[in-house]
Amino acid sequence: MRRRATAVAVSGGLMWTLAVAAVSLSGCGGLSRGGVPEDGGPNPGVYPPSATPFGETYGEWGARWWQWVFSVPDLPDAPNPLYDMTGERAAVGQSGPVWFLAGTMGPTVERTCTVPAGKAILFPLLNAFWVATIPEETEPVMRANCRDGMDHVTELWATVDGVSLRGLFAYRFEAPRVFFATFPEVGGLWGVPGGAYPAFQEGFWIMLEPPAPGEHALTWGGRAVNPATPPNVDVFEQNITYHLTVE
Repeated sequence: MRRRATAVAVSGGLMWTLAVAAVSLSGCGGLSRGGVPEDGGPNPGVYPPSATPFGETYGEWGARWWQWVFSVPDLPDAPNPLYDMTGERAAVGQSGPVWFLAGTMGPTVERTCTVPAGKAILFPLLNAFWVATIPEETEPVMRANCRDGMDHVTELWATVDGVSLRGLFAYRFEAPRVFFATFPEVGGLWGVPGGAYPAFQEGFWIMLEPPAPGEHALTWGGRAVNPATPPNVDVFEQNITYHLTVE
């Protein structure tokens, strides 16, 4: 049975469940499209767009981030990290050399968590995904829908320990190929039945080199305007703050 299209906020964005499709917009604090270099800029402590941290591209790490999000159950007393308002669920499902920070459903949120020393940190400024639950949702369809969502991003911002990051529009990446997203049998996000589904992602991603032990503050956010001109303009905007203890 084909699902009807419904609008829901997800991971800092909007989701359309049409064979479960979603545009997820999440953010970090202070740069717009105009007036800043879009070449990646000098961002000390941030992997540049051409980097392959731990042998994978930004686009591949973005897919891994979504696989993490989808794999965590969303239960009344144990929410998925997307719905966690405090940061207490930040460590659920984490593994490997990169620590994932979740976006939100759109509202301003402030989280506190501890990150193991030596971990790189990945987070989405604004991002989009498409999960196909019916055969008609082919790779070209998934790519086109994710691209359309990201084409409507008008502003991005991010700070690390009070320093604004530059050239954020250079950090747009898509998955190099379709990947599989596995939803849990109980508590799948948005009621998606348990199982593995083809998926695709595109977004604006930042990966920090492993930060020094101690206290750190991250902020991020962004805005998307869809369509770009009236009538019926839908504006999404969000702001996220993380207080991290690296130890």
